[in-house]
Amino acid sequence: MARGKVQLRRIENATSRQVTFSKRRTGLLKKAYELSVLCDAEVAVIVFSQKGRLYNFSSNSEIQMTIDRYRRSANDADKYRADMEQHILRLKQETADMERKIELLEASLRSANFEISLLLIVDSNWFLISSSFNYGIPLPFFSISGNYQGNVSDQIRSTKSKRLGISSSEV
Repeated sequence: MARGKVQLRRIENATSRQVTFSKRRTGLLKKAYELSVLCDAEVAVIVFSQKGRLYNFSSNSEIQMTIDRYRRSANDADKYRADMEQHILRLKQETADMERKIELLEASLRSANFEISLLLIVDSNWFLISSSFNYGIPLPFFSISGNYQGNVSDQIRSTKSKRLGISSSEV
């Protein structure tokens, strides 16, 4: 026959309460012992009765060793949690700093009008590679190539004057 469901509330009758406490305490300590034997776990159980009497079980010879181990573990967990919170705060601060730097760079790119030029000389051939930027939007690269003859600075002046539509002597 199946047992009925027990309502979890305080037992009003003192005698019934004491009998139930005694039976359940014994069952709890038995389960703790079984857990320690079957699973090779370090188990400690501490129970105080209504009148303040102490009942305990420890899977090793000293319950104090288990209590000390618990305290060390709890302190380690608290320390780990505090370290993680500090790390998260540092990451949030770093993120805010990066966002400010990005905003400043974007603002400077919007206000800037500039051109980047690069001269490559490969096997007596020179290549002028240029890219114009207007408000941070790159325009397509183009290159001008020719045979290297004479002074490189003369070649650059010549190319610059052709691009600007002025005579090479004004450059």
